[in-house]
This record gives sequence, C-alpha cells and structure tokens, in this order.
Amino acid sequence: MLQDFYTFYAVLAMSIGLMVTTAALYFSGLLRRLINARRFGVWQLLGFMLAIALIVGVYARIEKWNRPNTQFERLLSGSESHSVTRLRIIGSQRVKVIEDQGSCELITSAMRRPASVGYVPVRSLVCYDSTIKLDSGESVQAGIGVFDDNGPTLVIMHPLNRSFSDPKFYTVPLGASLPPELEKKLMCFADE
Repeated sequence: MLQDFYTFYAVLAMSIGLMVTTAALYFSGLLRRLINARRFGVWQLLGFMLAIALIVGVYARIEKWNRPNTQFERLLSGSESHSVTRLRIIGSQRVKVIEDQGSCELITSAMRRPASVGYVPVRSLVCYDSTIKLDSGESVQAGIGVFDDNGPTLVIMHPLNRSFSDPKFYTVPLGASLPPELEKKLMCFADE
C-alpha cells in the first residue's frame, strides 16, 4: 500500500514516462524490430536503457527529498521511531536554537501527542520559520507559532515545501513545568 501522497505521484509519473517511452519506441519501429527479433542496434538499446535509468533516478530523487517529511509526520502521529535532536526558530530578528538533550526530549514527547490536528489553526498567530533536525540526520522545514496557555504551546505548520497539499496545523502543548531556559527561548516568539 502506498503510504504517501507523493510516492503515489512519483510512481504515476514513472508509469506515464515508461508508457510514453514505449509508445515512442513502438511508433519509431524500434520496439517492433525488437519484438520481431530482427537486428537491434546498440545505440537504440543504450537509449532505451538510459530512459529507464533516468525514470528510476527521478523516482529515487523524489523519495530522498520526501523522506524527512515522512519521518516528521510519523513523529507527529505518535511514532517512537524518530525524535528531535535540534530545533532552530528564526523570526522577528531573533534566532533561537534548542539542542540540549533534555529540552529536545521534552519537545519530542510533546510532538508525539498533539492536542489537535487540522487545516485551520486553533487561534490566529504568527508562524516563524523553523528547521527541525531529526535523529536520522535529516532536517525538516516547518512553521512554528507559540502562545501561552498554561505554559508554552506550539502550533506547528507542516508541510511547508510541498506544492500539492495544504499544510496541517498541529497544536502541541508543552505543559507548565518546563525548564526556565527552554521556556524563555520559546516565549520570546509568543504572540503579545
């Protein structure tokens, strides 16, 4: 079963590409010669193999580009297989980096259980650019907004870099008992 929307489109694009290549070879007579076991030129064979290699290469590149987004979405849906190792938020002429292990573990455990998920945020707020590095070494771009609701609450807007789907908003309450340094870093981005 195809689990990702973009994997489906990559496979669909590969299939269409293979059909177009096969049709072009058929109408040029090359495939008919191959089927009829007549003389088949080396250049035609190399061209056909190059077309197949190009299609497979494009599919592999799309999969590599999409891998971090898939891992992050699994984390947001509760998967224990991935965790956050670094969070960098940029906005309002401020840059805050959270990379100590304790803070990253708190953020990871909160992200595994978002309070709400939807295409409309729970409240109107400014989302800042952020880069979230996962334990796999891959990084994900997301929008992060912060508001105070009995402690810092994150609103994560993801995905940002896909053109076929709208981003979802994940409301992630961090709780009232955060380390003061982490709370200070996050609350400087909170809406007034």
